[in-house]
Amino acid sequence: MISPILTKPPLKPFRIDFSNISTAFFSTFLSASWQGALQRSLKSGIAACDTVFMELTHREQLSLATFDGKLLKTYPDIAKRPKDLT
Repeated sequence: MISPILTKPPLKPFRIDFSNISTAFFSTFLSASWQGALQRSLKSGIAACDTVFMELTHREQLSLATFDGKLLKTYPDIAKRPKDLT
């Protein structure tokens, strides 16, 4: 039997409208976020795809819900187990 998920038509592509956001602000924000994520990755040995979430939650002064033991140990002030978030 073929999985019903595979028989559904593909999603249509869509575009996100960033026209109301200043290009300078947006590119500066992304550049600074990636720079911070790469620095975190180099210092910790954690993959940049994980540290980018750490960097963004740090910049927004939020906590990141995760089960990743290395993130929890390396960034205890940011990374939290879901049960520990209130």
